[in-house]
Amino acid sequence: MVAIYWMEAGLLKDTALYERLLAACSQERRSILEGLRNGADRRESLAAGCLLDQALKPFDLRERETVYGCIGAGKPAFRDRPELHFSLSHGGGLAACAVADRPVGVDVEGPRSVSEALLRRYFTAEEREAAEPLRLWTLKESCCKMTGRGLAALPEISLAFGASVTAMGLNAAFWETRLPGGHYLALCREGAEPISPEIHEISRSDLW
Repeated sequence: MVAIYWMEAGLLKDTALYERLLAACSQERRSILEGLRNGADRRESLAAGCLLDQALKPFDLRERETVYGCIGAGKPAFRDRPELHFSLSHGGGLAACAVADRPVGVDVEGPRSVSEALLRRYFTAEEREAAEPLRLWTLKESCCKMTGRGLAALPEISLAFGASVTAMGLNAAFWETRLPGGHYLALCREGAEPISPEIHEISRSDLW
C-alpha cells in the first residue's frame, strides 16, 4: 500500500483558512512553524501537515491526535503506530505526503537549476549523462528520506537508469512523475516490487 497526497501551498494565502488549519494541527507541526520566518515556508510546512492529516483519515486517525518524532537523520515516524510509515516534502510552492506500510520517502522540487558544484559532489558522471539534474536530485533525496540517513548519504547512493530506476545495492523501488508548474516528484519505497501509488490532489474544498 502506497498513497501520495499533494497540494499547492498557495491555497493557504487565505488568512482565515491558514489560521483555521493552524489551530487544528498538532503541537509538533506548530513547533516546526514557529521556527520558520518566511511566509512561503510556513505555508508549505503547514500544507505538509494538512496532507498528513488527509493521508491518515482512511486509518481513522488525525494528524493532531498522533504522536510523531524523528529517527535517524530527521526521518519522521509515529511513536504509537509503527506499522504506518510516512514521508513529507515541500518546495517551490507545493507540498507532498506519502504514506505506506513499509519505509518510504518522498521528495518534491520546484523548477530550479542545480549548480555544477552540487553536480560534481553528489552525482557520478554516468548519472549526469542519464538524467536531468533536478530529476536526479529528487530521486536521490527520496531515497535518503526512505533510508533515514539524510542528505549526507546523497553521494553514497548510486542510481542506474534502464527500464526502471534502481539504487545500486539497495532493496528499494522508485516511482516518479511531473506535477503542474514543472515540479518533479519522486517516491522511494523499501522492497523491489514495482510501485503503483494512489495519487490524491488536495484542493481547497478538501481542506474546508
